[in-house]
Amino acid sequence: MKRISLVALAGALMLPASSWAQPKNVAKPIAVIGIVAGAPRGQQFNMRANGQTYRVTVLPYVPLTNVKGGDRVRVWGIPTRANLQRANVRVLASGVSDNPDDYNPAGN
Repeated sequence: MKRISLVALAGALMLPASSWAQPKNVAKPIAVIGIVAGAPRGQQFNMRANGQTYRVTVLPYVPLTNVKGGDRVRVWGIPTRANLQRANVRVLASGVSDNPDDYNPAGN
């Protein structure tokens, strides 16, 4: 039987919850500012930023009632390739896009 010293056990119990609660390979949330491309569909919408298009999936309690195509938004979320998962959204300016496809929900 392997014995654990009381010092090691006390040290393990005193670790902060953040050091063991989340796996180390989970990406850190990032903030991206971009333009909403098309109309939101359910809890998802497309966003153009940094020369690419992201598919944004927002948290269930985040309302998308004030998000429209062509709006400039700031999105905080977990990056996974060209997606942002578990995101939070804030509209910075409405109707700022010069691209008519951003305002046309049928264009998606």
